[in-house]
Amino acid sequence: MTTWQANRVANAPKTGSPNDDPRQSPAHPSTKARAKKVALVTKCVPPYRYPVFRALHASTRFATRFIASMPWSWSVPEARKTLDLIRSRGITINRSTKHKSVNVEQKEPVTIPLSLPLDLLRFRPDLIISGNMGPVSLASVLTARLMRVPFVLWTEEIATTAGEISRIQKILRRIILPRTNAFLAWGKPAVDYIVSQGFDPARVHYCAQAIDNDWWIARSRAADRDAIRQQLGLKGRVFLLTGQLISRKGFDKLMMAWAKLDPRHQAENALLVVGSGEDEEKLRQLARDLEIPNIVFTGGKSHDELPDIYSAADVLVFPSLVDVWGMVVNEGLACGLPVLASKYAGSSQELITSPEYGEQIDPLDIDSMTATLGKWMECELPDAEILRTHVRKINFGVTVKAFEDVIEQLGS
Repeated sequence: MTTWQANRVANAPKTGSPNDDPRQSPAHPSTKARAKKVALVTKCVPPYRYPVFRALHASTRFATRFIASMPWSWSVPEARKTLDLIRSRGITINRSTKHKSVNVEQKEPVTIPLSLPLDLLRFRPDLIISGNMGPVSLASVLTARLMRVPFVLWTEEIATTAGEISRIQKILRRIILPRTNAFLAWGKPAVDYIVSQGFDPARVHYCAQAIDNDWWIARSRAADRDAIRQQLGLKGRVFLLTGQLISRKGFDKLMMAWAKLDPRHQAENALLVVGSGEDEEKLRQLARDLEIPNIVFTGGKSHDELPDIYSAADVLVFPSLVDVWGMVVNEGLACGLPVLASKYAGSSQELITSPEYGEQIDPLDIDSMTATLGKWMECELPDAEILRTHVRKINFGVTVKAFEDVIEQLGS
């Protein structure tokens, strides 16, 4: 999740109580009569999933009910207004996963579903699709078995994030995966991971980890690059870091590599840090301790402001230590920036496959990152339109078709 997405979720208006059912509103039509009924269980409806869900909701071939396990404030307001979306009651707890290989801890909320089986039984779907491999999907697959309907798992998991899951997570996967009729895998690395677990590739459907490419491209083209650079006090070749300022994003590793650059490179170029989070003051102090010149911290920026920020930069750096994808890579390419992207993230494994798009980096190898930064300060930059054309292949239409294909095959 990017910084603006985190801010948008945190600041989203809260409409009614957590258990209000927005389907009582005239904006939520009743389930389409005589159509296949599909239950899509998800944590929430974030901005980068809403266009796909909106397209599924609009289909005349099936009726989709979206069941969210997290509070309403986690979903974009548009979803609550336009989708057949309900909130399933549950208990949310915080879970920490220690990624020993990269020495970071990942914190995320996990929902213990309470009313989900009843919500599904009331809807009586012909097909159940559920995201993640946790308790919500366990409840979903067991309910599907009880109702004797197919179950589809949609997953973002990749090999580099699956290597250090807990014993409980492994137990859940041993129950869920063998009972799954088909998979919707977000990104090629996710497809590769599921196939590596011994499943027939014909049962694994590729979904694109996409953003609204047209919006990002148009907004970045329209930005006044010179004015924004002057406003932010930027000079030379600008390297952009954007996202949540938390340990697993690896911003501290990149700053350490930057501090080892030749003094001339540091004096002539700039490092732009955009975002907010629990490590913000720690990173600012690190910049002072390392005596990094020409480093600019902007704090968090809104979705509408980000294309301007990207347009002021020359290279995006994504040094994440743990990430199933990383939408900032899509955003950077759509804004015409080459990306130096962590080899541990799904986005780099699928999108940064040639020097004309950027380069994969290892955030744990500081010296190597320093050398890569120095090289990209001197080399000729790729053509922005080549980068934009490249990322356009990762679009919402690919994912909508994957969902439609699975529903047509398995919905009865």
